Amino acid sequence: MISDQPAQRDRKRTRPTPPGASGRDAAQPPHDSPPRGAGVDWLTQRVKRHGWPAVVGLILGVLALGPALGRGFVLTYDMVFVPDPPISLADLGVTGSVARAVPSDLIVALASRGIPAQIFQKIILISIFVVACAGACALAERLPMAARLIAGVCFTWNPFVAERLIMGQWATLLGYAGLPWVVRELAGRDERDGTLRLGRLALTLVPAAVGGFAAMSITAVAALPVAWFGVGAQAGWAERARRTGVVLAALAVASLPWVIPSLIVPVHADPAAAAVFAARADTPFGALGSLLLLGGVWNAQAVPSGYGGAASVCWLIVVLAAVIGYVLVARPRRIAAGLGAAAVLGYCVAAIGTWSV
Repeated sequence: MISDQPAQRDRKRTRPTPPGASGRDAAQPPHDSPPRGAGVDWLTQRVKRHGWPAVVGLILGVLALGPALGRGFVLTYDMVFVPDPPISLADLGVTGSVARAVPSDLIVALASRGIPAQIFQKIILISIFVVACAGACALAERLPMAARLIAGVCFTWNPFVAERLIMGQWATLLGYAGLPWVVRELAGRDERDGTLRLGRLALTLVPAAVGGFAAMSITAVAALPVAWFGVGAQAGWAERARRTGVVLAALAVASLPWVIPSLIVPVHADPAAAAVFAARADTPFGALGSLLLLGGVWNAQAVPSGYGGAASVCWLIVVLAAVIGYVLVARPRRIAAGLGAAAVLGYCVAAIGTWSV
């Protein structure tokens, strides 16, 4: 029997190719043209991955805000939205007042030129819950969906969010909502090769940059420890310092809108104000115990109704279970070490005002 395999190979070798293209070029699509449907596939994957967490965050936001999503403006302490807010030098922080509302007030004033201010306020408030819940779930993406949703609910529905919302500190909550995305980009997305992707890091810092001083402060407290520990154990001090320096530079650039006016027009504050705004006990466990439960706001009027009794005991059980689970279950991953260091640092910073000198 005579085999026809050589003839088949010859036909393969002599297969015609388009003019100006080699056989290899004809067999592979150009590198600069993405496969058909790649954009749709990417969007579908993101919806599948973050869709349910975002829906849960939306539900939590509706339950927490309730009537605040209706017609009119929500006015509570630091949250003051008005119709057609003017654009003035105060939005740039150069009028002599503390630049804590820079650039958040300017963003609101600019956005209100195209969207009614009361609608924009609702968008901001509901976005805090959606972004926070989806971010916490994304940070725990290696866990089962049930565990991810529990993490998202606990990160979004806690005394810190409730008390800051009552205080009207929506800009601070913007930074809080974006915090899981920053941590995920620093340690969760680059665990394979340790590469720090500056462009995506800058994108995750947008909520904190809009929030201003307070939002950027809580972001820095978490981002810097995670950046330091977000490399392999074999990485030396030089590599850790380089990564941390890059993150510090990104935080500094994002803080320029309020840093520059603070340097141009310095504001002298009363040192006694630190004691006025120090953490207070809003539970039976004292100021330090209240901080452990993510509460401890200085204003007693901002404590949610019913919190402090049996509700705080139940929440204490949840927090202790989370701490024990972190200690027992957390594997020696870089993100675990960074988050642990960030938690300790954040707790110490918040507790400074409770220590007598």
